[in-house]
Amino acid sequence: MGLAVRERLPVWLQSRCGLDRRGVVALVVVLAVAALFAAQHFWTGRTEPVRAPDVVRAAGAAAERGARPAPSPGSSAGVGSAA
Repeated sequence: MGLAVRERLPVWLQSRCGLDRRGVVALVVVLAVAALFAAQHFWTGRTEPVRAPDVVRAAGAAAERGARPAPSPGSSAGVGSAA
């Protein structure tokens, strides 16, 4: 069947696009690998829901209860009481 199709193609197309069986198999393999890479790239690039870290939630809950937040590590306690 392939020979019948090949004979009916114009000569310029036969000479320009003449692929043997090995070339077609190689092309199919390359296209399959490219499709798998594209699917993997699409799958890992999708958006994912983000939630706040547990530390921020604990500080938010403490603020709602009226508790003072812990001082940051860079601030000194003596400067706040002197002012």
